[in-house]
Amino acid sequence: MIVETVIRTVCEHTGTLRHELLSPMSGTAVLRARDLAVLLLRERTGASSTKLGAWLKRDHTSILVRLRKARERLQHDDRFRADYDAIATAIDGRPPVVIDVATVTAPPRQAMARPALVHHDTDTPEIRRAREAFADADRQYLAALHRVHPELAP
Repeated sequence: MIVETVIRTVCEHTGTLRHELLSPMSGTAVLRARDLAVLLLRERTGASSTKLGAWLKRDHTSILVRLRKARERLQHDDRFRADYDAIATAIDGRPPVVIDVATVTAPPRQAMARPALVHHDTDTPEIRRAREAFADADRQYLAALHRVHPELAP
């Protein structure tokens, strides 16, 4: 199970014991390991803060705080980034994709009229192309949005 894999790998990499990671302890090393675990679990499972809290024996607001802190550390703390990259590589077997959210912007959404609903017998090639173009524009917009705001991803 991915939850166990992430927790085990974070503990091995940081030297934190599993019971410390899941305990109320709040030392610097434990918080650092917990931040790594929360971030990696969120990215790999897409689980809600409530679900993450259940796995890590925390309430959902504590998870939200740890996620915010972890994302800040990821942007500004080179050692944290290196630990994150090493653990992600160990879990996935490949280096993580790094996206600097500060420089990524969503492309402007193109104004396209939705094709009129028509009976399938009168569906023309032009209408099919318009539907495909609209669907493609929606996919591009959502992909850019999820890169900038991963918490909105399904």
